[in-house]
Amino acid sequence: MKYLEYIFDKSALQEHPELLTKVGGKALNLYHLTEENIPVPRWWCLSTDLFLNDNLLAENIVKSEFPKNIFYAVRSSANIEDGADASFSGQFKTLLYVPHQKIESAIKECWDSANQDNVTDYLNEKNISRTELKMGVIIQQMVNSKKSGVLTRQISYMAF
Repeated sequence: MKYLEYIFDKSALQEHPELLTKVGGKALNLYHLTEENIPVPRWWCLSTDLFLNDNLLAENIVKSEFPKNIFYAVRSSANIEDGADASFSGQFKTLLYVPHQKIESAIKECWDSANQDNVTDYLNEKNISRTELKMGVIIQQMVNSKKSGVLTRQISYMAF
């Protein structure tokens, strides 16, 4: 995909590393996985700068070159997601098997999930201001798999 101001793929992030601060935690982790040559389905991310800007979203979707004959997962990648003090696990919406023509509405649905009561409650519980929340969005090619999983880890440091 050609470089767009608000939609990035791996090559755009490699060429413009300053953009890594604008993709949210989940997209940043996908980037690191692909940098280590770990196979992940093809993905793109929307900048957190695009959050809730419907006009810019529409312009960028029109300019994008997402393949039209496949399905996508549309996933949150908030700037404060998956942090040391707050995970937001399961708080934001993920949409699966989204056809090309529904990508824009799926992104808006993902954004809208940031306004759900459970997110507000979690923000309050963690003493995080709503103004700190910026939602990046991952658009990732769907794959049919026989197995999948989630790896979580906690690194603890012990003094000897």
